[in-house]
This record gives sequence, structure tokens and C-alpha cells, in this order.
Amino acid sequence: CLHYLRSCLTSTEEQKYISFVRLLFQNEQFQQAVNLHCQLVELTARSPPAKPLTDEAEELYTEVQHYVAQSTHNSQTKELLALLNKSNFKGLLRAHDTVA
Repeated sequence: CLHYLRSCLTSTEEQKYISFVRLLFQNEQFQQAVNLHCQLVELTARSPPAKPLTDEAEELYTEVQHYVAQSTHNSQTKELLALLNKSNFKGLLRAHDTVA
């Protein structure tokens, strides 16, 4: 293909572009990047995209939080409740529901 383009593009500037493209295709890092891209395309074509199980994670969170809050006598339950109440966790659930 480059040979055909080279015969069609005759100006000095066009020949510089052809030389650049030829060097690019000969570059080992570029070849590795192209190979990686091809592998990713093949992999994503084989496996369907992941789908969330629910788009109501925040609602489930509220139910779990209510249930856990009723039995705070256990240290593990208190720890779980503390984790559930962290703003980072709530933000994660909100982001999940938005994307889902």
C-alpha cells in the first residue's frame, strides 16, 4: 500500500509524510501498540460488555443500613455500619446507579 501511495504522492512534502509513516510502521513500540490494540479488539468482541445486576444500589444500601442499625451490639456490625456511612461508599453507590 505504501508503494502505491509513494508513486501517487510525488512532492517533497508528501514524500516526507510517506517516509514518516514508513518509519512509524517499522518502529517496534508502534508495532507493540498495534498488536495490543488488536488483542483488545478481539477480546472485547468475544465477551459481551458487563451489565450491572441492579440500578438500585442506593435503595439496597438503605435497606441494609436499616437492618444493620437494628443490631449494633456486635463489634463487626458496628464496623460494617461505619463503613456504610462513609461518604466515599455512598458516592460509589450513587455513581454506580447513575452509570447503570
